[in-house]
Amino acid sequence: MEGSNVEKPDSKNPNSINWNQIILALIGILGTAVVAYINRPDPKKGDKESKPKIDTSVTVKKPTPVIKPTLTVERCSEQIVKMAYKQILGDSPNKEELQDEADALESKNSTTKDLVRKLAHSDTFKQKFLLNGTAEGVNQIFYRLLGNHTYLTPDHPAIKRAQEIGWDAYIDGVIDDPQKEYVDKWGNDKVPRDMHGPQRPVLPCK
Repeated sequence: MEGSNVEKPDSKNPNSINWNQIILALIGILGTAVVAYINRPDPKKGDKESKPKIDTSVTVKKPTPVIKPTLTVERCSEQIVKMAYKQILGDSPNKEELQDEADALESKNSTTKDLVRKLAHSDTFKQKFLLNGTAEGVNQIFYRLLGNHTYLTPDHPAIKRAQEIGWDAYIDGVIDDPQKEYVDKWGNDKVPRDMHGPQRPVLPCK
């Protein structure tokens, strides 16, 4: 083309530069580099796939809490009623009896001595302890009310006395004895106990 300043390569001159070939070569190299870059492995993904994840968290096992038993604190009056039933009747009061007798003690309408007398006069006491002969009945009365272990024979004066006046009067006579054996041992507020047994422990009460 006339007026063009671009020089055509001289094929006859071995030292002339072929720019078209150089450009094509550069484009080829650049394309190869781009493809290699796109297809390169992801280092982050490779680490995740090749290395198992290590759990560095520390699991602290919490100690099992110790549950302490709850101490039930009874009223003193309730404990007195239970001890009286155990000593006099050899049994435990039902819920209603426990409530009624404990309320009577707390309201001062009754003393422990009154409760003992009431239980000793009960049909339960007579059926359990006074139906096996007079001698056995008197022995039971001495043990239940005075805490004494006795083995009276049928000719003992106490046996004859019980036969003469009857059980109710005899029980009252033991509790209200002029010699005051019952009162000296128990007063008005203590429950009789086995004199040959251990002392009763002092229980928590309110």
